[in-house]
Amino acid sequence: MHLEWAAVIIGAVLIALLVRNFVVQSFKIPSGSMQPTLIEGDRVLVNRLSYRLHDVNRGDVIVFSRPDSAAAGPGEPEDLIKRVIALPGETIEAREGEVYIDGKALDEPYLVEGDQDPEPR
Repeated sequence: MHLEWAAVIIGAVLIALLVRNFVVQSFKIPSGSMQPTLIEGDRVLVNRLSYRLHDVNRGDVIVFSRPDSAAAGPGEPEDLIKRVIALPGETIEAREGEVYIDGKALDEPYLVEGDQDPEPR
């Protein structure tokens, strides 16, 4: 009877480790840079398989490692969470509070009406 419980517990731990490492991972939102979509302190579950199955698309929210972890100051996160607004080969420009991709204004339905970010991140 005790061996059965041990096998169940060990199996559950192994499944949890496999899921965490290969399927889904939890992240805490470290800053307010994604407001109002994500609020500082929120937790999100990230599907680790989706980009193995399809390409990144404009508008996707992605998690990635800071390009230079050594440049991160004390207490700064190693992982960043951002929205994709341009794709490889596209030219991005910001003018008067608007974002332009290859000369065309970007439709940003995820922004609150009248919300403009005074400083690019």
